[in-house]
Parts: sequence; structure tokens; C-alpha cells
Amino acid sequence: MEPRYARAEDLVHDVGKWLSMNGVPEEEAEFVKSASMGAREYVSVVEPDTLLEGAERLPVDDTEIEVIWTPGHSPGHCCFYWPARGVLLSGDHLLPKISPNIGLHPQSGADPLDDYIASLDRIRRLEVQTVLPAHGDPFFDHRSRIKEIIEHHEARKAALVRLAAGTPKSGWQLAAELFQGIMQRNVFQQRLALQETLAHCQSLAVEGRLHKQVSRELVTWTAA
Repeated sequence: MEPRYARAEDLVHDVGKWLSMNGVPEEEAEFVKSASMGAREYVSVVEPDTLLEGAERLPVDDTEIEVIWTPGHSPGHCCFYWPARGVLLSGDHLLPKISPNIGLHPQSGADPLDDYIASLDRIRRLEVQTVLPAHGDPFFDHRSRIKEIIEHHEARKAALVRLAAGTPKSGWQLAAELFQGIMQRNVFQQRLALQETLAHCQSLAVEGRLHKQVSRELVTWTAA
């Protein structure tokens, strides 16, 4: 949060360079790189009392809540598990109706989608009765929901392998094909689509299903 809102000029510069490297035309990049800066007037940065790293146990009454580090949606995302009540406070990590945005960008981890899948597996092993998400209603079968989300991402990866066949394509080109009509929507949604496309491409490159080619000016992807 601090670099995004207190030192935003540096971040906007980094985002602009990242957009260019991933094939966003200069005119569009000027708008896209500042897509979330309007929120600055509503945000003040505070210093946290305690930084959590995962595996902490927080006392509640005569029980404990466990901190579960779940990178993916953001590098520092944590869930909170209350074993005595079978409750998981899942934040943005596990949602009842949608998959959270998993994006590769200047503030993400190096391979956020694989981080996210590994985090889902960590949550899958817990004995959970009730999930309290950051968006949507409580739900109860966390393992079935995790299975649905993993299948969704596998289908998206398979689609990208098909789209990347033939000549090398930039992330911007692939995002336009993967998310039909996204270029006619607002710049914030365009940036999210690009970030999510790149996260899937990076995962595929780690698996060896895409070739990632990097020059000084451009990153492109081709089916292996």
C-alpha cells in the first residue's frame, strides 16, 4: 500500500515501463498506468502494529486462530483459521462465486498463479465447516469450491496455449483474445485482464508449455 499511495510517482513510472514491455500501445499505456491513482485522495497510509508472516497463533478466548499465509491475489495475503469452530476467514483468497484476480505486475510475486494454486492446496487440507469470504455470502464446502477454481484456471491456461500457437504474441494481444471485448471496457478492467493473462502465461512458461521470449523492448509468448 505504501509505494502505491505514498510514493505513487515511482510506481506509475514502473507500471508504464511494464505496460510497454508487454505490448500496450503508448497512447493506451498513458491512461492504463494511472488507472487506480484516483483513489489516492481517499486513502491515507498507516503503519501496522504487527506484521504477520504466517503460522502465528492468535489467542481468542480459550482457543487460538491460526494465520495462514496465502500469496496469490497479493503477495502478503493471509487467511485466518479458527480450528475450534471450523471457521475460515478467507479474505479475497477463496470466494463463493468468482475467482479473485491473480495478476503478474510490478508489485506481484514472480509466479503469482502457481503461488495461488499452492495456497489453495494449503487451505484444502484444513478441516473447515464455514468459510467467511471478503465478498459474497458465507459458504460451506471449501474443497468443492477449490476444485472449481483450479479447473477454471486450467481451462484458461489451455485456452492461452491455443491462442499462442504460431507467431509470438505480446501479453496485450493475448489478453484481447482471451477476454473478448475487454478493449472496449474501462482502463482499470483492461489492466486487470492484462495482469491475469500474464500470470497464466508465466505459469505456462514455468511448466514448459509456452516459450517466454524477452528483449529490451518486448516480452512475447509462443506455444511450445
